[in-house]
Amino acid sequence: MSKQVFIAAANYAKATDRVATFNRKAAKFGQDLLDHEFRAVTVFDVNHNGRPIRKAAGHVLEFNNPLPRVAGHTLIATVEREGSVLLIETTRDRFAVEYVEQIKAATPDRCDHCHTTRARNIAYVLRNDSTDAVVVVGSSCVRDFLRSGNPEAAFAACAFDPDSFASADPLDMLSGGFCRGGSVEFTARHFLQHALAAVDLDGRYIPANCDSGKDSTKSRVIDALQGLASLLQGVRCRDTRAAIKERYAREIKPIADAVETGAYADQAAAVLDWGRAIKGENTFAEMVRRIAEANEVTYRTAGFACGMIPGYAKDQTFNEKREAEKQAVVDIAATNAHIGQPGERRDLQIARIIKRIEMDGNYGPFIILKMIDDAGRVVVFKGGRNAFTAALADCNPDAVGLTVKATIKSHDTYEGEIQTVINRPAVAA
Repeated sequence: MSKQVFIAAANYAKATDRVATFNRKAAKFGQDLLDHEFRAVTVFDVNHNGRPIRKAAGHVLEFNNPLPRVAGHTLIATVEREGSVLLIETTRDRFAVEYVEQIKAATPDRCDHCHTTRARNIAYVLRNDSTDAVVVVGSSCVRDFLRSGNPEAAFAACAFDPDSFASADPLDMLSGGFCRGGSVEFTARHFLQHALAAVDLDGRYIPANCDSGKDSTKSRVIDALQGLASLLQGVRCRDTRAAIKERYAREIKPIADAVETGAYADQAAAVLDWGRAIKGENTFAEMVRRIAEANEVTYRTAGFACGMIPGYAKDQTFNEKREAEKQAVVDIAATNAHIGQPGERRDLQIARIIKRIEMDGNYGPFIILKMIDDAGRVVVFKGGRNAFTAALADCNPDAVGLTVKATIKSHDTYEGEIQTVINRPAVAA
């Protein structure tokens, strides 16, 4: 069976490498080799936001795709049961379309070789090359039926799809989207719901360049959106398929299940609103605005979409902190007043520490402490390390409860706030 596909010139070397790898595997199991030949060379426009931005070259190749054949039989389809779902992968055999209904009716429980019905996970739909008779054979019977040592490996050797070379989006092919293509789109809100669920389940955002031993947030979100059938597409090795299923059940399915509850819909909408309003002229800000305004995510922009989650969380934390600080200023102003008179030495009950700044001074560490006493008045200390600063370092900033004796140095006003500056503080015995 032949198939014409378009390949960007930038990816032609990758295509030939894959063909060579495929043919080495096919030859090992005695299968026909994959041939390809040039049909045309074309120049196309690379578009961005609906406008052509450059010209690029590409090749139209015709692949003569071999079919998996073992012992006079050709593989038409593989039928696999995953729970209550049947996953059907057809080959390019001319009978695949004609027998598609029969393929759909096939279940792994049925076997035309042993004529028994029992629980099976995989079945092969085979066509006899001489009689064109179609049979369904269970995976445990296929070796006896074909009288072959390892027919599964031979089928896997021909698991090649020329469409994996093609992309509907030339811009994506030029930027490295070799197998997936950039034309596949998700709505940004739906994508962000999956990203939020993945971050929640992991407890953090995992970037693509993070050497954490776990898959990145981006790859897991894309796998969750594609589904198990897509992940198993073209994978014939039983151990590999089992590993994919195990990973899907452990890491991917919980993401999709969490999204199904609708728990992340409102938060995803909030992230999109943040993306539309984000400021800045850098690449990240520009891509985030584009994603939010268009409400779509492609494979090429998926990394930026996932990056919106920590960006939004960071901004929210910053805004909440600013609001808390503003509210604290309002609360303090309601009870604030100067304490005593300059030069007076008196006892103070320190209730909270608002701010602690430590820096290098000319004579060692220099510390600035902004505190609140038990009457809600602002007390400020500026000086070096001493027993007082050491005692405060061991206290809970929100519940100090420490009595000190200090000298009132001055009554100041800083940015409209009344402050009592103290000197020579000593912790009361």
